[in-house]
Amino acid sequence: MIPFSCFAPSDCVFPHALHKFDQLFGNFVFSQMCNTALYSDVVLPDATWLEQAQVKPDWLYEAFLSYFAEVVPPMYDSRPMYRIIEGLAKRMGVTDAVPWKNMEEAFANQMRDLPWSFEELREKGFILTDAAEYYKYRKWESINPPAGYGSSGSSRTGKYNFLNPVSAEKGVDPLPDFKPIDQDLLPDAEYPFLFGNIRILQHEHCSTFNNFQLMKRRKTNTLLINTADAARHDISSGDLVQLSSPWGVTRIKAEVTDDIRPGVLAAAGGYGHVRGLEGDPKYPDMGGVNVPGALMPPNRTESTGGTPLLKYIKTRVERAA
Repeated sequence: MIPFSCFAPSDCVFPHALHKFDQLFGNFVFSQMCNTALYSDVVLPDATWLEQAQVKPDWLYEAFLSYFAEVVPPMYDSRPMYRIIEGLAKRMGVTDAVPWKNMEEAFANQMRDLPWSFEELREKGFILTDAAEYYKYRKWESINPPAGYGSSGSSRTGKYNFLNPVSAEKGVDPLPDFKPIDQDLLPDAEYPFLFGNIRILQHEHCSTFNNFQLMKRRKTNTLLINTADAARHDISSGDLVQLSSPWGVTRIKAEVTDDIRPGVLAAAGGYGHVRGLEGDPKYPDMGGVNVPGALMPPNRTESTGGTPLLKYIKTRVERAA
């Protein structure tokens, strides 16, 4: 049995790998039934953020703790994550791992070593834990925070290093410069365009595609293509085009614009769910295309940083027949 948690519509290699397992156990989050979860034998539906209480650390100018109270009970078969873990613990015979009677007890335990209690946080709604203060490093005499501060890392010298001393010790370029793109990924005569996944203001990754108000504002995605490129390929806004790469093909409607440079194509990411609003026959105009999921090379990342090739895929575009 293979457990996994899914955040996004994953139409590329990952779902094909899932077929190789005998049994899958899935949890989907963000109130989004992602495409990958459809491969599961068992799906445990997480409640939305309004359907479960949470304690969250965060920061803007001030560092603070926030209490998010449950607004409405979970709908249908969904459960807060705490209840999902609690149920699994009971069935696995490890109830001592989740000994609290309710979420409030668990929150109190979570905050037991802090100067503030859960009761105080629940009453106030939020607690400032660290007031905004600029140039703290002068007081610390280092850019490294002292014990008790959260940090994603530390500096070997206590200063900002343009040359990374740890990289130098490990034989890695301490001052990274331009690294050439792998030759087989570069645009060529057959695939002259570069496609890149983009974000739009109306949606946050794939987490908002069951938000009816946001979907009304941006129901689908389009392929952005430069005006001059569109003219050479006899493409107009609204035309259905076929977008191809050496690794896949998909179709999407074009949007001709001067706001993208020649030779580059782009489409908003996050679209392409087969369930939820995008798959609901009551809303046939809601739904889009997971373009990079269809076009990316399988089992491949860019060689320097190891990130998926969501924003660098050589492609060609033509009006769909």
